[in-house]
Amino acid sequence: MLKEILRERMEKESISLRAAATQIGISHNTLYRTLEGQPIDLETLNLIAKWLGVKPSTLIDAEAGDVASMLAVILEQNPEMVKVLRGFVSLYHPRVIQEMLWYMLWRMSREEAEPAAL
Repeated sequence: MLKEILRERMEKESISLRAAATQIGISHNTLYRTLEGQPIDLETLNLIAKWLGVKPSTLIDAEAGDVASMLAVILEQNPEMVKVLRGFVSLYHPRVIQEMLWYMLWRMSREEAEPAAL
C-alpha cells in the first residue's frame, strides 16, 4: 500500500526518486528500500506521511498483518494507550490483540472522517 501511494505521487509530480527523498527528508536509499517493500521505522513513516499529507495510520496495510507498525502508529498518536496495551499483552492471545489493533486503526480513520458526537 505505502509503496503504491509513493509511486503514484512521484509519477503525478514527475519527480525522481532522489528529488522525492529530498522533499521527504530521507536518503534516496531509504526511499528506494521503501519502494521495494522493505520495512521502515516509525520516523520514516511519519516523514513520508507528512510529505503525502496523510496520517501515518493510513499508510499501513492492515491486511499484511504488520502488528508492530500498527502498534507504533497507535502509540505515537495516543501515548496514553501504552498502559492499556501493556495490560492486554498479559491477558490476551496475540491474535486477539492484532484484531483489536486493526479495529482501533479502522475506528481512528473513521473518526478523522466523521468526528464522534459527544
